[in-house]
Amino acid sequence: MGIARAPYIHGLSAWINENYLEYSLMAQTPCTGFYLPASDAYQLIQDAQLWQEAFCWLSLLNHLLGKRDMQ
Repeated sequence: MGIARAPYIHGLSAWINENYLEYSLMAQTPCTGFYLPASDAYQLIQDAQLWQEAFCWLSLLNHLLGKRDMQ
């Protein structure tokens, strides 16, 4: 279990591997969200040339998860 602040992007790296994991997200307060297939996200990132921004986000997430795991 983890805690995320909004706004939050979950599963950005899903296009890298083909393993399917089902998960549930729960909120403490009412919120909204939407599902974007990984292949669509990949294409949007490619079309807008946002790879640097996408990998900065992934690096931050990996850093935060690493800090969490060290606790």
